[in-house]
Amino acid sequence: MSTSTALQPYHHQSFSSSSESSDTSSSSSEESESSRRRSSHHRRKRKKRTFQEEGHKRQRAGFEYSNKENEKSDPQMDRHRGYEYSNKNKENNDPKMTSNNSPAIEQVMRNHINTHGNLCDNHLSVTMGKLGYHHDAICKMLPTYKAKMQKLKESINKHGRDFIKMEMLSAGKSQGIVGQSNQELRLFREMVNSYKNDGCEEMQKRMYHVMYGQFLTNSTWKMDLEKEIMGKLNLSFFKTPEGKTSSEESFVKTLISEQYADVLTGIRSIVSKGPHGQV
Repeated sequence: MSTSTALQPYHHQSFSSSSESSDTSSSSSEESESSRRRSSHHRRKRKKRTFQEEGHKRQRAGFEYSNKENEKSDPQMDRHRGYEYSNKNKENNDPKMTSNNSPAIEQVMRNHINTHGNLCDNHLSVTMGKLGYHHDAICKMLPTYKAKMQKLKESINKHGRDFIKMEMLSAGKSQGIVGQSNQELRLFREMVNSYKNDGCEEMQKRMYHVMYGQFLTNSTWKMDLEKEIMGKLNLSFFKTPEGKTSSEESFVKTLISEQYADVLTGIRSIVSKGPHGQV
């Protein structure tokens, strides 16, 4: 009885010591876990701050940040950043994708604008309607659209006129026409002045080839020039659902014809003021 009674405090003390040890171990484990969490939290904050600072540096330096590890673009993020996302265009290298080096190709109708005289508001209104503009939008945007089409028309005329004059000058050189003091032709007006001052039969034969013959023998020159001009101005004609274009003569080709006629008229006008007064 005495032995059993004497052992009770020992067992009780042993249990108490074990409990205290367990509490100490648990507390130490919690402190360690808490420390690890704080450390991990601080690391994430430092990483985020470093990432943000790096992004700010790139923005200040004028660079766009892109995550190279993720090759696929996120459409929502792209739209949020103000980029136009089109995976189909990226895969097919569609020329409609806009960039500094590859401007968008604008589709036009074959009768997009009237060619003779000043641009007609009624014609442009019909064109805008066919392109999908509503009545209110047409009324509001017509002046701006008209100015844009006027610039387009002037560009087409300039390309056509420059090409025609260069072809005539080249043909004049090949025909042996020379400038003042028998010097080689350098400018278009030098050739016209030579024709103005020399109306002999031989000169007339040469100038006939320059003004008419070379173009008559090349029946596709207007079509070829049309393609060249449209390529330079990034234009293309609308196609039918079958993928074909209308056979109707385009406004570009009509403008080329008008420029050709104007160049001929200019030559005749200058030559008529010469001593021979004939073309």
